[in-house]
Formats: sequence, C-alpha cells, structure tokens
Amino acid sequence: MWKLNDIQDGESYRVALKVAPTGSRIFELIPSSCEYNDYDFVTPVIDDHTLLRSRNYERIVTECGIEGDTDIFVDAHGIWMTASEIDQLDSDVEDIQWYKGVAPFFAPK
Repeated sequence: MWKLNDIQDGESYRVALKVAPTGSRIFELIPSSCEYNDYDFVTPVIDDHTLLRSRNYERIVTECGIEGDTDIFVDAHGIWMTASEIDQLDSDVEDIQWYKGVAPFFAPK
C-alpha cells in the first residue's frame, strides 16, 4: 500500500503487483517513468490521482486493467489472484496451481 502523499501532482503512475516469497500479494505504486521488470504484473499508466488515492485495488484493477491482457481479480481483503487461480478455487480442485507456486497468504477464518 502506498501513502497518499506519495502521489505527486503532474506525475503519472502504474500500480505494480508482486508475489512475495511468503505468499503476500503486494500492490506498489511506481512512477510511470520507472522500470517495472521486477514486478509480476502492472497496470497501464494511470493519470487519475483520485482513483489512486482511493487505494481501492479492486476498482483500480477493474477500471484500468493489467498490461498483457491478464485477468486479475481482487478479493474483499485486497488479495489479488489470477483468473486461473479463481477458476481452480471455484471448481474445488484439490491441488491448486498457484501463480509462481506460492499460495496467497489468506486471513484466518
């Protein structure tokens, strides 16, 4: 998550998604001029600072999409998952093939 004062007037940004070794699914705000090769997925450039300040990850991903036509979904707890992961969860597959082989870190029930 980013701080509201990280968003500077006149700057464009991308939201980058990354899987941590612990399974945490991370969202990071990066200036559009920065390289993003170290991230798993990125949004196109976003100029809407109101949207970025909302830090509503589901809305950001839904409205802006992900480069490369990858479908990403964000659950109510802010955990992002690929379409393949969601399909497997919905079909009650026993052995889910998690992105990068790491299950998301879900909150305890």
